[in-house]
Amino acid sequence: MLVELAQDDDVEVRRCVALNGNTPPGLLADLARDKDWYVRDAVALNPSTPAAVLAELAQDQELEVRGSAAQNPTTTADVLDDLTSDPAKEVRFVLTRNPNASAAVLAKMAQDDDLLVSVYARKRLNAEADSHAFVEHGTDQPTIAPEVLASNPQTPPEVLHKLVKGDDDWAVAIAARNPNLPPEVLAVLANDARANVRGAITQNTRTPVSVLTILAQDTDRWVRAVTARNPKLPPDSLTRLVEDESEWVRQAVALNPNTPSDALATLARDAHADVRRAASRPRE
Repeated sequence: MLVELAQDDDVEVRRCVALNGNTPPGLLADLARDKDWYVRDAVALNPSTPAAVLAELAQDQELEVRGSAAQNPTTTADVLDDLTSDPAKEVRFVLTRNPNASAAVLAKMAQDDDLLVSVYARKRLNAEADSHAFVEHGTDQPTIAPEVLASNPQTPPEVLHKLVKGDDDWAVAIAARNPNLPPEVLAVLANDARANVRGAITQNTRTPVSVLTILAQDTDRWVRAVTARNPKLPPDSLTRLVEDESEWVRQAVALNPNTPSDALATLARDAHADVRRAASRPRE
């Protein structure tokens, strides 16, 4: 299914495939060479895109594509370092927003000729130091960048609780994956209006099974799909998802190592080839 859609004449369709977290690496590599920069940009944004492909996109002729590669959290350190000398200040600025940008990269950006890039890099450097001080000493530091605290595995639960109440969508989604976030807070986030936040908590190891069961019935197909991949989802929930209207969800069920054998047998006869292929793969 995704293979066919990746060749669709409609650029929006190809972009959706490029953004899909379930799109196979080889197909993402093909889409990275799409004639339309809008599709290549989506590949550069996808955290599932292979590092080698991101390295190529970081040298794309379009600054929008390079910028997306610069902010992708899975872009490797050496590529991020190369991007510090990108000719477009827009690319260098989003690079300072990458939560995985090292202190060495930020130090280079702090000396950038563009004032905005330099100021934000300095802010991030200070925030990193403040974050460690906060964790070690419990001192509240207003200069800490939300995404820095949200991604820190040592950030205290009470701080994460405050972060998920904020209006920074990116920071909230990152905090929702943090294993220090209390289960009761994760349960509340299951009702968050933002699909990316609801989907993020399905990837948190502390999310209660009861919450996963609820998210398996979410109105958003992407949320149902990422929930279906969670090995903690009960067999009865997985069995119900076999009849889901979205082939992406059914494919996710087929890829779950704990899907019951009778459910897999049903998926092996699915109308969509990608679902059938997923059901035929060896169990993890």
